[in-house]
This record gives sequence, C-alpha cells and structure tokens, in this order.
Amino acid sequence: MNTGLTRVVLLFLHADRQAEFELFESTAAQIMKRHGGRIERRIRCAHAADDASCPDEVHVVTFPTDAAFERYRDDPELLALAALRASAIRQTIVWSGAEAPPFDGADEHGVTRSSWVSDVEIVRGYVPGAIGRVAELHGTYYQRDWKFGFFFEAKVATELAAFLGRYDERRDGFWVASLEARIEGAITIDGLHADDEGAHLRWFIMSDALRGRGVGRRLIITAIDFCRSREYRRVFLWTFKGLAAARHLYETTGFTLVEHRHGVQWGTEVEEQRFELQLR
Repeated sequence: MNTGLTRVVLLFLHADRQAEFELFESTAAQIMKRHGGRIERRIRCAHAADDASCPDEVHVVTFPTDAAFERYRDDPELLALAALRASAIRQTIVWSGAEAPPFDGADEHGVTRSSWVSDVEIVRGYVPGAIGRVAELHGTYYQRDWKFGFFFEAKVATELAAFLGRYDERRDGFWVASLEARIEGAITIDGLHADDEGAHLRWFIMSDALRGRGVGRRLIITAIDFCRSREYRRVFLWTFKGLAAARHLYETTGFTLVEHRHGVQWGTEVEEQRFELQLR
C-alpha cells in the first residue's frame, strides 16, 4: 500500500442505483489516478436491507500528499459528476487514516456494525436552549475563523427566534444534532416562500466535536429529503467564498453555484455565493 495520505471512505448508496454508482466510481477512479490517488481496497458490506445506518461499501484510498487530494477534490471533471454522484450515493463519510476507528470484524466480504456508528442523535423541532446554542456555535466559529462580531451573532439569534416563532412543521424544518444531550450542530429549511423562491436552507453549523464525522452530510441529506417529501421545486442557500469544506459538501449533495457578489449581509464584506439544488 502507498505510504502517503490515507483516507477511509464510507459510502451509503441509494437503493437500486448500482449502475449509476458503478459509472460514477469508474469515472472518479480515472480522475483520481491523474492526481496520484488510488483505491487500495474495496469492502462490500453485508447488512440488513432495512438498516440504513451501515455503509454499503468502504474504500481505503491513498494519495501522495494532502495537496494531491485537494487537487482531486477540486478537479472540474469530478465536480461535473455531482448530479450522477447524488443520484447514486446518499451519504459519504471520510476519515483520514489516523482518525478512522477500527472496523470490528471487517473482511473482504463485510463489516459488522461497530465503533464507527454515530452516537449522535438528530432531533427535529425546537428543543430548549436551541436558539442560544445555535447562535453561540455561529458566533464562536465565524469570529474565530472570519472575525465576524456581535452583529452577526445577534442577527442569527434574532432571525432564528423569529423563524421558530412562525415555525410550521408542515412547511418548515429545523433539526439539531445532539451528542450526549448537548447540541453540536443544526440545519434549517425555511419553506415560507418555497412555492415561488424555493425552500431556503439556513443556519447550517457544526461544532468542532462533530466536524469531519459525517454528521453535517446527514443533516443536509435529512433537509433535502424533507424538501422532496414536500415536493418543493428547488432548495437554495447563501454562503460566502472561502468555506471550501462546506462548498465541497454542498456540491457533492447536488447543489451548484448560481450567483456570486460582494455583500455585507453578515456584517462583514465578503464574496457572497448562492447555491441551488433543483429537485424537479
């Protein structure tokens, strides 16, 4: 096996989309090869058909360096496969070799449900403390990494409180990710203007305790599935340039960049970006 960078990739597939998955996998492998990467090992996982918490495949992937991996991830040909990927793969969890937990009983034929299974609970609807905690997570992260200040945290708190004050579970969605009874992530679907403007994905945030564990993707997939169940035509979100990990997550779940402009809606001038996902 290569001695460079190692990634362990858990793939959760949509039912009856094996052909689409194989097409995506073979094409992505060729792109990966150009950047010095390769799939060292594939494990087809055996589990009950109704157990959605277990991956369908596990890949051990190597790249010579972190930079090579980033070049592969940003390759335009790979990004162009976003729709195909989303049609075949419902969730992906990626660990570096150093942080990946062991797969108890894993072999070439299957893995058992073991220590990789998330102990994070996803809860829909308001829970006590949610407004303050979600505002805190936003304020802490964006102050530390982007120097956003009081204006931004207050904006999150007041607008989230107003949203929850008019919350309609038939139209809107609000989910929190809790670890040991503490909120560590959240996501919102504001469906107030879904019929004309589209459903608005808002206040997506993860704490350091959950970042990199695949929980963010679980939240986004949950939000998208909700929008499909309500037969919304599109989902959109606003973010800004520089949040590379978030952009990768959006694009690998089917969102595309449709607009960018300089703006100050968060209290600091940034290059704002609008992403959209067409559902029908």
